Amino acid sequence: MLAWIGNEVRIAHADKNGDVSFSFGPLNEGAYEIGVSFEGDEYNNGVENTSAKLTVAKAYDLTISDSYAADSGAGRHVQGSPVTINAGTRSNYTFAGWTTESDGVAFADEGSATTSFTMPENDVTVTAKWTYNGGGYIPGSITQDSDDDDGADDGEPINPFGDINTSDWFYDEVMYVYNKGLMLGVGDDKFDPYGTVSRAMVWMTLARLAGADIENSEPWYLAAREWAIENNISDGENPDAPITREQLAVMLFRFSGEAAGASQLEFDDIDDISDWAWDGLCWATAQEIVNGKDGDLLDPSGNANRAEWAAMLMRFLER
Repeated sequence: MLAWIGNEVRIAHADKNGDVSFSFGPLNEGAYEIGVSFEGDEYNNGVENTSAKLTVAKAYDLTISDSYAADSGAGRHVQGSPVTINAGTRSNYTFAGWTTESDGVAFADEGSATTSFTMPENDVTVTAKWTYNGGGYIPGSITQDSDDDDGADDGEPINPFGDINTSDWFYDEVMYVYNKGLMLGVGDDKFDPYGTVSRAMVWMTLARLAGADIENSEPWYLAAREWAIENNISDGENPDAPITREQLAVMLFRFSGEAAGASQLEFDDIDDISDWAWDGLCWATAQEIVNGKDGDLLDPSGNANRAEWAAMLMRFLER
């Protein structure tokens, strides 16, 4: 018979080899003494009654930021236990070490993407640092223009386009991308918000966003096309073809260098999504970059117009 010395009693099983197994209910942090008594000749064998101490340690929260691993190691860990953390891999980036401001954390190797430490007596937050290699969007590299630079006394940007009105749903989005130099007009003081977006236009915009030198090439999209191919954004085919919503989602997804996330979509036309576009659309909808249309439709094969592309860009940058 196995019993607590204290308020709670637990009965455990002891086999003839003397091995004892038992389970515990919820316990508070602290030290507990277990008393063991033996009854019956078949178990006694001359063994005296004994006792042992059981220590229950408290668990603390571990939060891991900017990890791209499927299992980062985040969760609850017992004080004093070894913890392994993993940063994973990130497209267009090199792991640059771990950092933390939490007390009691000593990394075994802070420069290794997979490392360990002993859980201290407090909650811990660690962050994976990354160095940009080139080829994708650098978060924070494009900043909002200041009011002093936009040419308007009231802080509103000057609208150079005769076909864009403040009442348009896309007014803010167009002004946003225009003032950042990401999308320009089509001539004659027009933005052409309902005009078609070609694949080459998207290459140009993303290359500008990445800071690539793409100006003064012949034809006008050649340098952007080469950049898109080199960085696995696009295959570079059909530069003049209208871009579809699923193609836009995939290019932005590849450009972001982020993980796809949950592979679930709830629209009535998901059967129309191309197999190669599934991850990109899952990511874009989860990030609220691409929204559904009336009738609970995603319209993956529909062409995106310039206003929609401006809106997607703004949502992407302002997440």
